[in-house]
Amino acid sequence: MANLRVGKGPDGLSLLAMAPDSDDDEGRGVWDIFFFSVRDGPYIPALRLVHRFPRLLPRVWTDAGAIKYVLQGAQLMGPGLRDADEVVSAGEPVALMVQGRQHALAVGWSLRAPDDVRRSPRGPFLAVPHRLLLLLVSRAVGSVVFE
Repeated sequence: MANLRVGKGPDGLSLLAMAPDSDDDEGRGVWDIFFFSVRDGPYIPALRLVHRFPRLLPRVWTDAGAIKYVLQGAQLMGPGLRDADEVVSAGEPVALMVQGRQHALAVGWSLRAPDDVRRSPRGPFLAVPHRLLLLLVSRAVGSVVFE
């Protein structure tokens, strides 16, 4: 039986994770994080879950030039949008894909509809709270308190 817990972290971060079946050498264990929420917002699938189920979220694509900036925490700007699923609308969670790559780079939510971005490409398009770099950090959830 799954042992799901909600964890509260810094800066309004909430995680829905499964408790480890067994502890590691230091007695901590590794939590599997499935969903996250920022500042009481909606729960969004974590990147690991999107890697397991690639069609879980609508997808938007960018080119390889945006990888460096997204991993450093930047939002995806309008000119970086290359393609999008037809069902993407403003305020919706999406998976950020890179053209020619298999796995998602980040999970976030669209700030504007792709059609609006194509008409006026200036400004941010995608807010990215959970990116590939955080996937590694999320395995060490020492600053998260689980209820």
